[in-house]
Amino acid sequence: MRLLKIIAPLILVLLMAGCWGKRETDEIAYVLVMGFDKGPGHFSVISFQIANPKAIAGLSGGGGGKGVGGGDEPLFIENIVAKLPIGAFNLLNVERSREISLLHTTAFIFSEEVARQGVAHYLNPLGRYRETRGTAFVFVCRGKASEFMKKNQPVLEVTPSKQYAMLALTNKIHGLTQVTQFTDFYQGSKSVDVNPTAPLVGISKKEELSKSEIPPHNKLGDYLAGDMPSVEKDPQFIGTAVFRKDRMVGELTGDETRYFNMIIGKLNQSFLIIDDPKKKGQSVGMTLRQARKPEVKVNLAGERPEIELRIYQEPEIAGVTSGINYESPEMKKVLEKALANIIRKRCESLITRTQEEFRSDIFGFGRKAKRKFITLEKWKKYNWDEAFPQARVDIIVHVKIRRTGLMLNTRPTQ
Repeated sequence: MRLLKIIAPLILVLLMAGCWGKRETDEIAYVLVMGFDKGPGHFSVISFQIANPKAIAGLSGGGGGKGVGGGDEPLFIENIVAKLPIGAFNLLNVERSREISLLHTTAFIFSEEVARQGVAHYLNPLGRYRETRGTAFVFVCRGKASEFMKKNQPVLEVTPSKQYAMLALTNKIHGLTQVTQFTDFYQGSKSVDVNPTAPLVGISKKEELSKSEIPPHNKLGDYLAGDMPSVEKDPQFIGTAVFRKDRMVGELTGDETRYFNMIIGKLNQSFLIIDDPKKKGQSVGMTLRQARKPEVKVNLAGERPEIELRIYQEPEIAGVTSGINYESPEMKKVLEKALANIIRKRCESLITRTQEEFRSDIFGFGRKAKRKFITLEKWKKYNWDEAFPQARVDIIVHVKIRRTGLMLNTRPTQ
């Protein structure tokens, strides 16, 4: 009897093994990107960018595709009019011979029009669907998502999926956009202590660069996606869409996004140009690097919340046009003070804008405030959404220049 109790489970394990839910690759159409646009009435136009495995294999093996619209193109786009994403899947299955799958979907792109009306009725079905990847990226497109998907043809990558993954890495270099994954965005849209954000994307509309469009040199990256001057109409990934719950309420430029990333502790590196503190008309290039995570303290004892934010930066001198020796210990302090003052003012300006214009805590200060309450009911009753716009925020910036590049001292050009 004891032997039977041991053998029976082993037999059951063998019988239960196997790929009962297996599906052959040539039976599935893999969606790489989904786009959402406003449709007629209460309907939406849902775009699917689907991979052609045969053509992609040819590209990776040294062959070539014909691009969007050709015979063996690596990607093709289908637009379906439906009320819900799941309904669009079923309608697409009618048009295509293969079963639609989201197992390899790496990006969801919402048009600005859709985002401003609210994305909850898209997020809820997608969050429930078992094939939705929580690590998929979320973007907001300035214009139609379907048009962006059509015109976004990566040059260095075979598919947009790889392009979006690489963007997450390059953002660590410039910090002018951000990375938002589906799970974080979905949870933020339902949270009572932080509001979600999403990176902006768009296609360049500029064909010529006029003098009036040239920004001040100390505002490097002060653009929104699609507005950055460019001769070619290339896709642009810069700026941030600000949400209040599931509705988009505003935009941050690339320069503002830099300081947003700095405040939330996700600015790995960024290049900044500031006015020379000692010589008017000259400039100093700095490579910003986060020394450690910002510190946030929240006091709710008074009539309005008081927030203390400490930011730590260890920048590197990248260039000095005036020839002043900022590598010396005395001049380092001058440059550190000037940079700290600039960072403080721009962070103050950003936070004030989120309080007065957006009325949205995108920094997560509410997460610190929530710890002051014993129960969730008391925290909800406090109503952080109404308290945050009234909060007083004190910003303290610590700057320490530890690196000067490959130069030990700067000498003026003779």
